Amino acid sequence: MQDFRGQMILKAIQLLPTHGYAGITLMHVARACNAPRGSLYHYFPGGKDDLMAAVLEAAKEYSLGTFITSCSRAPELQAYIADMGKALSTALSKSGFELGCPVAAIAMSTEKTHVLNQRCKAIYADWRLALQARLQAYGLPSREAAVMGLNILNTFQGALLHARMAGSCEPIEQAALLLQRDIRQRSH
Repeated sequence: MQDFRGQMILKAIQLLPTHGYAGITLMHVARACNAPRGSLYHYFPGGKDDLMAAVLEAAKEYSLGTFITSCSRAPELQAYIADMGKALSTALSKSGFELGCPVAAIAMSTEKTHVLNQRCKAIYADWRLALQARLQAYGLPSREAAVMGLNILNTFQGALLHARMAGSCEPIEQAALLLQRDIRQRSH
């Protein structure tokens, strides 16, 4: 995202946790990028919804999707969960506890029938499938991997919110420990 369009998308991603979908305007993004408002319409002729669609496309890889795939080299499932927790904590700390999930921000602030909300549902479904595949690679049966994948997604999504509000990585660390305990209990 080195180009100007990419900078605008990144800035919108950074503004979403504090402004939400409803509160973010093209002027917010333009000012944050030191750009004239018209430049946003050049790159996003459909206005805010075009920009938010680009944010969602980038967010597939930027937010929790990053941690699902980037931590996949762990030798065992418990280490995978620990790695996800560490990666999420590191990213949140680096952001000064400003990091939030842009997919969640858009999903929570758009009507269920809105095209962006539908896109959020598709992204969450993709993340669930990616987690399920990863968990199956660790030997979990398909159904159990699907249930556990949803639990992991829900747990880390909630922990990210609580950690951001607390200004501490402790909720993420606790989430990882609880997920690891759940894995140990299932294996006995």
